[in-house]
Amino acid sequence: MLRMSFRSRRLEALLGARFEDLTYDDFKAIEGNPTAVESDDLDWKVKYSDDKKEANAKLAKDVAAFANATGGMLVLGMGEDRATSAASRAVNHPITDRTEREIHQAIASGVFPLPRYNVRRLHDPAGDGSQGLLLIGVLPSPLAPHAILSASRPDYAFPRRRGTKIDWLNEPEIATAYRRRFAESASREKRLDDIEFDNLEVFFETGQREPILTISLVPEIPGDFTIDRTSYAEVQEAVLGFGTIGPNLQRTLREITVGSARLQATDAHTSPRIHCDFHADGSGVWGVVPRVHAFNDDEDEAVGCAQTHNIVTHILNALVVLSRHATERAGVTGTALVRVSLWSSVYDHQSFTAHIGLSLEGKPYDFDTLHLGRFENSQQVDVESSRTVQQAHGDSVVVLESITQENMNLTQTAAYVASTLLQAFGIIETGQFREDGTVRSYAFGRGDEQYWLDWSTAHGIPFVRTGR
Repeated sequence: MLRMSFRSRRLEALLGARFEDLTYDDFKAIEGNPTAVESDDLDWKVKYSDDKKEANAKLAKDVAAFANATGGMLVLGMGEDRATSAASRAVNHPITDRTEREIHQAIASGVFPLPRYNVRRLHDPAGDGSQGLLLIGVLPSPLAPHAILSASRPDYAFPRRRGTKIDWLNEPEIATAYRRRFAESASREKRLDDIEFDNLEVFFETGQREPILTISLVPEIPGDFTIDRTSYAEVQEAVLGFGTIGPNLQRTLREITVGSARLQATDAHTSPRIHCDFHADGSGVWGVVPRVHAFNDDEDEAVGCAQTHNIVTHILNALVVLSRHATERAGVTGTALVRVSLWSSVYDHQSFTAHIGLSLEGKPYDFDTLHLGRFENSQQVDVESSRTVQQAHGDSVVVLESITQENMNLTQTAAYVASTLLQAFGIIETGQFREDGTVRSYAFGRGDEQYWLDWSTAHGIPFVRTGR
């Protein structure tokens, strides 16, 4: 099961570790620390109540309040100084399977719609394992506002965390929150359009004639990536040092430059065949000239055929690189929108179509339409698509934490994302990865099959060698 992890840079700095890496000793270390105070993203609780119904109602209210604000962490089993709201000492809380099950039931039955959250049990190393600290990390929510049923208020109520207190959304605020939910969905679509255009513009300005593949990613909840000398050096090390997955991907990223609210990576400044954008909000685009061969169709017309497994391999690489930027540099967690687009030429984008007639040398591009297929060389092309297209697009939603590492979650997501593009060509699903993430090594071609066998083995991913 894929999980979205709670993230808070402020709490990571305070506690010294990410949510998923926190230990009981990390909290013991801040006992009495005057800076470890409750805030809009942190709440200490000894316990809720001995009355189960009352405890469940209070838990639902706290979780909904965090989800309706910027997210936050509840720590059950930690006492606090009443005068300063600072952590005093760990007094422990039951952390049995039953306790966690009751937490999930209380949230699922008490908060509408269900927000995204994580629960962790931190055992007291001095105890028998049944006592310790119980952490509930509530993620910022694109589904806000979240409601609860309140005994003290009519119908549904909408709590919101503000500082160390909880207030209630009034009717205009509720209406605004609903409007924001739907407006932000449209805004993310617009953001995809904008960053895709910015990437294509680089290829247009350098006179690229060949087809372009773009993979664009926009987090549902934007992050924050500060561009300075330190982050520039970090991106330079991470991106230029990235070991590209797959053989024969033409070129690799070699140069980092600064753009407007983003860093850019390219293989060559004057005539790039690969260009990536890493935006300050955690968005990103992987743009590349894919491997294409020309062949003559039944009417003896020259047609471009993009190599299917080359397309899939670029999607796999893009998912890793872009998700790492979003999570590790911009601090994003949760889900993101991904769009994969294949353009027979950059002039197929509506912003550049008008420039076709300005060319003094005939068509400024190589192909009117594209097929997808397999080929080992230019003399033997095996067309897999049932139709040609000028441009093809596929949109999907991915869980960012599931695609930062080279594992079966990555190949499973790549299969899903790639299939949304391939279906525009009449191809039902990608042949390179099964729906469950299994690698079909034979589908990458005879020359590349051994690489994918070795890669799958190294990362513990199941594979099949036959299927022709």
